[in-house]
Amino acid sequence: MTVEPTDPLRYAGFWPRLGAILLDMVFMLLPAAIAVWGWRHYRLFGLYYLILGILFGLFYGVYLVKRLAAPPAN
Repeated sequence: MTVEPTDPLRYAGFWPRLGAILLDMVFMLLPAAIAVWGWRHYRLFGLYYLILGILFGLFYGVYLVKRLAAPPAN
């Protein structure tokens, strides 16, 4: 028994995808600039960056995936 989707996926074309990646780059510019500035001005910035990265990774990988992930298929 196969189930046919009622709403087939429609993939975005070239221009919407290019716009999305450019928007992502704009959003990531400030955190990247802060990271570069921190590496140059603070000796222990790498340690702080590592700790925050681990905490964010755990938050994302444990909490957000558990809470917002799609339910398993039957």
